[in-house]
Amino acid sequence: MSVFCAPRELLANPFRSSSTETQITTAYVPVVVEQPKPERAAVPTCSQSSTSQPASEDKPWLTEEVKIAIQKKNELFKIARESKKPEDWTAFKKQRFAIGKLIRACKQNQPRKARSPTTKSDFYCDPCDHGFADHAAYHEHVSEHVTCLRDGCRFSACAKLVELHIKLQHDTGLIRRIPADGPEDVEDWIRQRKSRYPTLRNIAAKKALQEEMESRREVLETPKWGKRGNRFHRRRRKRKGKQQEVETPRKTVTKVHLKCDKVPEAELDEM
Repeated sequence: MSVFCAPRELLANPFRSSSTETQITTAYVPVVVEQPKPERAAVPTCSQSSTSQPASEDKPWLTEEVKIAIQKKNELFKIARESKKPEDWTAFKKQRFAIGKLIRACKQNQPRKARSPTTKSDFYCDPCDHGFADHAAYHEHVSEHVTCLRDGCRFSACAKLVELHIKLQHDTGLIRRIPADGPEDVEDWIRQRKSRYPTLRNIAAKKALQEEMESRREVLETPKWGKRGNRFHRRRRKRKGKQQEVETPRKTVTKVHLKCDKVPEAELDEM
């Protein structure tokens, strides 16, 4: 009596790709028929890869002279490998060194490609230092600009840059040193810069002012560092203070008990 089993589906095998195998469902045992795998292309050997000539567009420095030198190097390598003599290996190494020198010389003689000049985009925001692809994105960015309202300043940029501008320029007073847009302010700024230029007359006047302040016993201070002195003298003073703070060790007095030849009076009374 034969028993008929219902067909069952095969579970997917995660270690095999579904494209290379076909599953067949039978009433008894699942059978897998594998398709023949495509043959792999033969890997070129060292001799084949060295003799293969690359495209001239990729390597314009590969001239006929370089090709002949490479072919000679390959022949010397075959001879040295078969004979295993030190003279043949020395000739092969010399040829290999000469090829490297020749290739470097050919590469230096090749004209370099001219770099295209970097041009800013037509839709570029100078205050924010940011470029945009089209006019719509640029217009949307400019609409979000905020104008600085401190002391009649007309700087306009995004909100974060305006806050940074107020913090670094207005709060520190640096904006006053920068000339305004008017020609009168620019001329005034140039005049101040010329008056402070270290000419011989200005140096002599500054030196005379310092001598006068020293004669009045005034403390000379620089606008950046304040009071300044010789750092080596300061170190010596600190070192001397530390030496004075070290306490000298106290001398311990050892008490010496001397033997008394005279008998005490209390002992005489007892006797």
